[in-house]
Amino acid sequence: LWEEAILPARFAAYRAAWLDNLALTSGLVWRGCGREKVALLFPDDAGLFFPEPDPEVQARAAALFPAERGRFSLLELAGPGGDSAALADTLWELAWAGVVGNDSFAALRQGCRTRFRTSARNEPRAGSFNRWRGSRPLAGNWHRWPPGPAEPADPFAAEMLRRERVRQLLARYGLLSRELLARELPALRWGALFRTLRLMELSGELRGGIFFETLSAPQFINHAGWRALRREPDLDACWFVNAADPASCAGILPGLPVRRPATWLVYEGERLSAVAEKNGEMLTLTPGASPGVCRPLFDTLLARDCRPRREVRLRSVNGEPVAAPALEAALRESGFVKRGGVWELRRRY
Repeated sequence: LWEEAILPARFAAYRAAWLDNLALTSGLVWRGCGREKVALLFPDDAGLFFPEPDPEVQARAAALFPAERGRFSLLELAGPGGDSAALADTLWELAWAGVVGNDSFAALRQGCRTRFRTSARNEPRAGSFNRWRGSRPLAGNWHRWPPGPAEPADPFAAEMLRRERVRQLLARYGLLSRELLARELPALRWGALFRTLRLMELSGELRGGIFFETLSAPQFINHAGWRALRREPDLDACWFVNAADPASCAGILPGLPVRRPATWLVYEGERLSAVAEKNGEMLTLTPGASPGVCRPLFDTLLARDCRPRREVRLRSVNGEPVAAPALEAALRESGFVKRGGVWELRRRY
């Protein structure tokens, strides 16, 4: 989702090499935070987000690595004749627990391609080496994450840590409410930070109030967010966001679809103009909107660097097959071609 939806929605012509280069030049890393979920962060910031892991899980990770701070390839960890398939499964399990990591994004991409499953066959046979290699996270080197710091016992230090977490969240969202923090890591959720938010409001660092009627009260915003909120929006801007994007309000605000990775929301300024489900197969347009408003989204789906789609196949608009002459004309103008009752927009090579 990071490379198929989240980053392409923010950067024109996003390329996977950008993330790789950023990791090499800045130290950016990925770290597991739940089953098939990763956070992107700098190692020095790990203490803000990740509490000290369970000692039993740490012991399992320690048993796999010859040295606490070393970095090892999968084959080095498996050893001669070792079961690399079982080891890979264990490494992914420990990666989701946040105690093991890999210094390459290529290992993560390979895991996505295989759905983090490895071939049961331990050694490659003749003619199957590529399949064997493709089922194992051989890229990069694996390492243990050092244990994160425990929550400070000193009340003042603990409060300063919570305030830094609030500042990180405000840099991410601009405004904080209970709904927006519901899917965050435990240390970043509403219940853990509400008292700190109130104290930061009393100190003048934050403003509290009701800034959006559709969100529950109270809400908190910093001064930079307040200035941004008061600026006149660009009502002509056309933009799109995946329903499962962390910045999406799908599943949070009424009238929006549920959070599914194959669902996209297309906006014109502040106005929701279209909802594209199943990656464009089902299109729901708001009154006055044209299918052409979705063309930037469709172009991104076809041209993105990570697993681009061969075509967008549009089967229905507003729950009905495309039949209205005005809609057909708009689709042809957007580059769609009708094939067997389905409108297709194909990738241009």
